[in-house]
Amino acid sequence: MTLPNKQRNELTVILGDKTYLVKPTFNFIAQIEDYFDEPLTEIVLGKLQTGRIKVSEIATIIAAGIEGAGGTPDLEEIKEAIADAGTIVAIDAIAQLLTNSFSGPKINTKPTDKKK
Repeated sequence: MTLPNKQRNELTVILGDKTYLVKPTFNFIAQIEDYFDEPLTEIVLGKLQTGRIKVSEIATIIAAGIEGAGGTPDLEEIKEAIADAGTIVAIDAIAQLLTNSFSGPKINTKPTDKKK
């Protein structure tokens, strides 16, 4: 398992005994918006905050994140992992993934110590 690179906005999703490297990219956002036929803000506000999201939708979001990180998702495996971990754990994981899609990569903004 590759460790996430926070500067590249990657994170890990742990569902039961499965760990997935995910990354929100432009293609990730476009894929999710196309799947739901809604803008990302509406998906977050309308589905996540109200809790009106289907398990198959959660699996689709995780699969898109895996693709964003360069992986090849197995949707059936993801669904089984969600069933093993529980939907609350999976919802928490996609909430972080979707939040990262708004915030962008974590860039070190601390000033460097330049010696004179």
